[in-house]
Amino acid sequence: MALLLRCFVRVRRVKVEKGGTWMAGIVVNIRDKMEPKAAVGSFGNLLLLADALAHGGVAEPPDRLRLQRCLRGAIEKMNSDYLRVVLKSSQILDERNRAILERALKGYALGCSSYSNFPSFKSDFGWGKPAWVSGVGGYVVDFVVLIHGPSRSGIQAWVNLDEEEMTQIGVHLFCFKTDLCLGLGTSKIHSNR
Repeated sequence: MALLLRCFVRVRRVKVEKGGTWMAGIVVNIRDKMEPKAAVGSFGNLLLLADALAHGGVAEPPDRLRLQRCLRGAIEKMNSDYLRVVLKSSQILDERNRAILERALKGYALGCSSYSNFPSFKSDFGWGKPAWVSGVGGYVVDFVVLIHGPSRSGIQAWVNLDEEEMTQIGVHLFCFKTDLCLGLGTSKIHSNR
């Protein structure tokens, strides 16, 4: 996710005002973070949106390791102590959701959800196991859904951006993978600066 967020920042930075704070909104399942734990057979969505903030100039996005720390820290904040505070005052969520919306409207936010640990390819509802699985909500712009592939040897990223940004993100991802970038930001280029 950090790599996708970095590529998103590199592409989006030309469209937004300078000096903004980048944010990734990560959907976090809070079932295993609750005390007492939710019953195994409980049904419904029990989730919160973790907001990972990455301060960085528009000229150069934060590096991938810094983004990884931001993402990990945001998810780790979603613990039982935080949930107790939220239960005492729903105003906390209202304020946080308002801040997230403001960033998203300015173009500084990328949403993310992960289906990586769901047994999606093993599910059989009577007509056989699925050949492919996708995220829902393709109408949500600036959003990424991560899904394990059928062999579980890799992760698919279903990215929803406008067409021009998708093309540019593809270039940045290709450059990262092949290390043939011309100043677009691979680790070798950064280490030589």
